[in-house]
Amino acid sequence: MYTNNRSLYLRMLYLLVLFVFFSSCTALAETSKKETKKEIEEAVAAIGEYSNAQKDAALAKAKELMASFDEQVEAWEGTMDEQWAAMKDSSREKYRESVKQLQQQRNELSEWYGSMKYSSDKAWHEVKEGFAATYENAVDAFNTSKEEAASAAGKAEE
Repeated sequence: MYTNNRSLYLRMLYLLVLFVFFSSCTALAETSKKETKKEIEEAVAAIGEYSNAQKDAALAKAKELMASFDEQVEAWEGTMDEQWAAMKDSSREKYRESVKQLQQQRNELSEWYGSMKYSSDKAWHEVKEGFAATYENAVDAFNTSKEEAASAAGKAEE
């Protein structure tokens, strides 16, 4: 009984953390980087709470996080495509580098997801921590890319 209550509590807590995280993603421009980082850490920590017995739930949440990340990157790329003509050559090159880095981060994230999917009981902790760290790095890289693009756009307007 205690295990079921604890499991339910952890799931509810995780959903609450995800709600806060996803809510903040839509208002990322209004949220400070420090607050966003804390919310990401909480979401990542929640994944870490899943035991190997709860692998399916952890995989579903990891997949949701990756889908959210993909949506945010696609939206940013759309915005950058709209601004392409007004961008300086140096800004365009920086954007291309950022996209390449984000693609590498996303590939690493997919590899960790695959590792989570097929991990043994012994490796479960390591692979879910690897996924969490890689996700956090990918989000940090994305936020940095957005900030640099916004800064470059501001300089172009001056």
